[in-house]
Amino acid sequence: MVEMWPSANPREASKEVKGIESLLGDYIKNAFRGKEKNQKLKVDLDLKAITDYSEDDKNIALQLTWLGHAAFLLQTSPINFMGPYRCRGRGFKKFSELPPIDLIIISHNHYDHLDKYTIKEIFADKRNKKRTHIFCPLDLKKWFKGIGIPVDQVTECDWWDENEVTILPESVNISDENALNEALTSTNNRKITICTVPNQHFSGRSMSDSNQTLWAGWVVKSQDCTYYFAG
Repeated sequence: MVEMWPSANPREASKEVKGIESLLGDYIKNAFRGKEKNQKLKVDLDLKAITDYSEDDKNIALQLTWLGHAAFLLQTSPINFMGPYRCRGRGFKKFSELPPIDLIIISHNHYDHLDKYTIKEIFADKRNKKRTHIFCPLDLKKWFKGIGIPVDQVTECDWWDENEVTILPESVNISDENALNEALTSTNNRKITICTVPNQHFSGRSMSDSNQTLWAGWVVKSQDCTYYFAG
């Protein structure tokens, strides 16, 4: 994958080495410092704002809750979806404390934006096992397959791809084929449009896979609002 803008400032090997040296230095300093710094921050575990959100409340078209680092929960009637991933302790213990997740949108494959254990935990929740669908940039589907995520629940996208998604009510039992088919043919279903847009970044999870997968921003359109995720 190659950046299309001269202003993108491609990363040189020497800069990569300096970056790794800086990370190792920070790791060593933090190891000697212990957890004192992190312990000073008390994470708010009150999930009332999330759990009280109602898809029937027409006065709230969109609610965004920051979950830490680059992860957040977007609730837009009647859709719940998550962007990427983390550094400090999150403000909840288990994903079962959150509403069922309809969509996960991934911007790129850096470790702090795509965490294997987080994805597996989301899909371990029986409410999400067949409901949750992942949208990701090109060539990332094989990564999800490698950690056990069904490939039919992952959609790879190139820049400017556009997908229309049908969102089913939380009350629909996805495991019940008859109920699912009935829900899919209902005229009451809401739809959203997901468009993959260019951004300036890079990808890679090791020294040997630099820019082997795409990176992207996203535009999500519902009937109530339009949301831009820069990635």
